[in-house]
Amino acid sequence: FGLDRAYAHSDYVEAAYVCLTIEDDMEDLMTEDPEALSKLESDLLQTDPEFLGDVVMDVLLTHPHLVLELEQQLKVEDPALYAELLEAARKSKLEDGEEVVGDISFADNPKLVAELVTTMIKEDPELLNSLDLLGYNDDDDDQALGLDEALGEFEDAKRKLADLEAEL
Repeated sequence: FGLDRAYAHSDYVEAAYVCLTIEDDMEDLMTEDPEALSKLESDLLQTDPEFLGDVVMDVLLTHPHLVLELEQQLKVEDPALYAELLEAARKSKLEDGEEVVGDISFADNPKLVAELVTTMIKEDPELLNSLDLLGYNDDDDDQALGLDEALGEFEDAKRKLADLEAEL
């Protein structure tokens, strides 16, 4: 991989600690100053829209039910656009050399859905909050965000870091 040095276990522990600290800071920001978080998201969207597309794609692949919900909503709200997008998905599959038999769904082409959602969010940044792709507005925020697990990992990482520092 062309690494300049070998990494020790302590390097990975430190990296995990940094990641968990960032996650903790983001949770605090979401709770204490949601407007600042919205501004941060909006600024990121303006400076790097491809990043948002990657995030949306990852969320849609991780939570396929969201694709089906978006598909049903679009089918009702704009049938013409829905038909156009299904045809684009069909053409995309054919161009990729895949055989298309029977009905096609957005779930067959999450990249198309990610592009659609990214375009919609660029046009209306507040849509990001209403879509709630990350589950921030779920009734059980702790479960949606995995906070209990993250806090446990955070405490483990702090203990391991303290142990490693004591060894040095």
